[in-house]
Amino acid sequence: MSVAKTGAIPNSYRQIHIAVDDFENRILKGRINHESKEYGIVFYSLSEMVFALEELFEEIHYPMKSVDHRNFSKKEYLDLKEESREVRIEGLKSETRGKLADFCLRVQYRYYASWQGQIEQIGTNAKRHFDSFMELMDFLLAWDERVGGVAQQEEITPFG
Repeated sequence: MSVAKTGAIPNSYRQIHIAVDDFENRILKGRINHESKEYGIVFYSLSEMVFALEELFEEIHYPMKSVDHRNFSKKEYLDLKEESREVRIEGLKSETRGKLADFCLRVQYRYYASWQGQIEQIGTNAKRHFDSFMELMDFLLAWDERVGGVAQQEEITPFG
């Protein structure tokens, strides 16, 4: 009999903490924290974050894909992942809060080769349910524009 590691909060394995540390040149950088990982997974762009999340979903088997590669032969299908992709793990577990923002991501389903769930910015009332990966990106891009707008306002100084 195997004993599963469970958190103090019921269904906490379904929640992913995204800590945003930097937003230089409109490139999102930060860490993905999940209770199954001892350390945060570092990402240096939005696309790296998405690939890391997909790998995490596959590893924890939640949420399961509804559309998956089908194979009718005994041969393994070609794995198109980069063999040499370096997995970056952050060494400091104690600092889990992001320097710029924190998000709680709950992906409930992966139907139609997309994601469905909810994202919430921790510390604010910004929350959004999304029915597709594109709606999730819309939320993040709206946050991106707010942060980018603040940075642009700081750079512009009125003459006077």
